[in-house]
Amino acid sequence: MTIKLCELNEGATILNSNIDAILKTHERINEFYLCLDENMTDTYIHRKLYQIRKTNQSNSIEIAPTYQDFKENPVETLKEIFNEAITGYHIEQMEIYNVTFERIYDIWIKDKTIRFGRVLGMLADV
Repeated sequence: MTIKLCELNEGATILNSNIDAILKTHERINEFYLCLDENMTDTYIHRKLYQIRKTNQSNSIEIAPTYQDFKENPVETLKEIFNEAITGYHIEQMEIYNVTFERIYDIWIKDKTIRFGRVLGMLADV
């Protein structure tokens, strides 16, 4: 399904975007409704779609990752939690800023749409 460019009012425009790509879902989307008001910008719309995607993906995690999972494979564990491209560099940053998996997990479990970099910034000992 593709959202075509629609001028809804002066403050809100929907870009030519493939909704399946934004939501990164393999499910077929037949209908999609997005309530818009005058003050919504294209950026805000994309943020909302990103938030829907993150929530959907986070809620699909069947088994909650544990500290043991993190110790065995920290990169893959964080990739699964945040659904982001995590590398060894991110693990090094955690060590540099004294951020533990438990503290990251505590924040993520409260807001599954939060990005890894934001959590790291919140918890960093600087």
